[in-house]
Amino acid sequence: MKKYDVVLVNPIKIRDSYSTIALGPLTVGTILKKAGFEVAIVDFNYLWEKRILNKDKKINNLINDMAEYLDNLNAKVIGFSTNSTCHHIAIELSRIIKSKDSNVKIILGGHQASLTAIETLKAFSWIDLIVIGECELNIVPIIKALIENNSGKLFDIKGIAYRYADNVIKTQETEILENLDEIPLLDYDLINLDIDLDKSNKITFPIEVGRSCPFSCTFCCTKTFWKQKFRMKSTSRLIEEIEYIMQKYGATDFHFLHDLFTFNKKIVIDFCNEIIKKGIKIRWICSARVDTISEELVSIMKQAGCSKIFLGIESGSDKIQKLIKKHIKIETIWDKVKIIRKHGIKVEAGFIYGFPGETKDDVNITLNMMLIGAANNFWFPEIGILNVENGTELYDELKNQLYIEKDIDNLYFFNSEEFEYFFEMFKTYPEMFPHFYDFSNATRQKYKYLDKFMWILVSMISLGYKTSINSIVTYHENDVLKFYETFIENLEEEFKNIFVENFNIACGNNKTLLIKRNSLLEKYVNYLAQKDTNSETLLIRELFDLDKNIVFLRVLGKENEQIEKVYNNNLMELRKHGELISPKGFYKFILTKETQTKVRIDCVPIYV
Repeated sequence: MKKYDVVLVNPIKIRDSYSTIALGPLTVGTILKKAGFEVAIVDFNYLWEKRILNKDKKINNLINDMAEYLDNLNAKVIGFSTNSTCHHIAIELSRIIKSKDSNVKIILGGHQASLTAIETLKAFSWIDLIVIGECELNIVPIIKALIENNSGKLFDIKGIAYRYADNVIKTQETEILENLDEIPLLDYDLINLDIDLDKSNKITFPIEVGRSCPFSCTFCCTKTFWKQKFRMKSTSRLIEEIEYIMQKYGATDFHFLHDLFTFNKKIVIDFCNEIIKKGIKIRWICSARVDTISEELVSIMKQAGCSKIFLGIESGSDKIQKLIKKHIKIETIWDKVKIIRKHGIKVEAGFIYGFPGETKDDVNITLNMMLIGAANNFWFPEIGILNVENGTELYDELKNQLYIEKDIDNLYFFNSEEFEYFFEMFKTYPEMFPHFYDFSNATRQKYKYLDKFMWILVSMISLGYKTSINSIVTYHENDVLKFYETFIENLEEEFKNIFVENFNIACGNNKTLLIKRNSLLEKYVNYLAQKDTNSETLLIRELFDLDKNIVFLRVLGKENEQIEKVYNNNLMELRKHGELISPKGFYKFILTKETQTKVRIDCVPIYV
């Protein structure tokens, strides 16, 4: 079997995993390969996806299989790239590997390892070295020293922490890489892509276009890792990367990775102009701040192929914007989003709840903003509960208030089996794992399923339930949290079974899940109609039934299939104008599926 100098392991997510191109390990692997080392990159998500390893096992067996796979590669050095979602997994795998082969060197890098370097080395004796921050400038001498077993050389290498005898030594801070063009073109042969060139449009290639954000949000740890030093690769370098990937893999879809791609307007415009000038036909997505958006910028981005922009809004509350130092002016958001949508670019909007000092009113403002944007096709919004991350102002503020319990309901995208397995590690080392801890405030514990609940509403709005969901929110006087409370009060067990324990499965868009989501909301609509037998709740039930039939016919029906329904209200008026004008009576609705995506709606008064 081939022996490797270095094996690099992509960030690992055990249950909600999918194969992707992790640029960190690929960048390091490319540099080491160019320096003459034998390098392999392991992506467990790929191995599970291809059934090379069996993922359907108990957590302890799964981790042992992963450790055995790495041990069998006979590497001299094994390096793990870690973030807050997988730092614990890397530590546990390292323990098992080291118990099998005490000679192998274990190193960690990435955000979480960097931000907890000293704590990690002191707590876990089987970790040999941690690279702190960017590693392009120091990774080659690090690997040489480890392979030569020459710890004396490590002392002169900047940007690391390592174990020497019984001590943990941290060297001088390393310089950041000012010129990102110095990073070599990535060697994609190091990873398994399995790309069918005829179907490459289904693959979105990530490209690191730059690094860091100069802003000071209190919840953000990446600003600490990247030292708030905004950098971009040159236009010529980016064009070179894009053309290389297009030629090698036939790819036309790209994800431009940068915390704030649109910060320097001139750089972005120059880049877009070059794309247009060279006639490069691609689609790409990026991240931006609302206050960097302008008509001129968005127009040229669209011409250059931009198809979607992610906006981190975080909160619709002015008060929270100030507290978290995001400082977005709420009154400007809709105008900026309308500019993006006018040019046919999709918007994905990110929100967070559970901040210290946040009230129910603050959260309701945010939730209504999310739903208004979704209903008007301005954006697809997502919300998650705040995680307290190392390297943030919020961690410094809250670290003495954090607690951990075995109730994992409020942990976003986390698996109960995994949490149980690692609970003692988390509990023993709070300074390393604050993101798995909680703190008390007015919204976190009471609304612990809010992220999943809002995902259901938003996804159903996007499918076609806009009118009926809007009517339910209006019934609750725009108090979305009241809607949430009564929904959970009546449907908690069914909701949890589908959308909490199995959220990563349930957040798909297949037909079975559409039926489950519809069933939950329909039960709630029927509950309202039974609780308050009045014209408003009966109207809600009719609206929901019409939306359901339209969506089900479009998604599940055959072409030219028809459905006929009779309602007491002219629901077309509500769908088109937002109000009822015609009197009550009997209105026949004839729904006809004309094409794969279009349903024609005809309304005929029977008796008014």
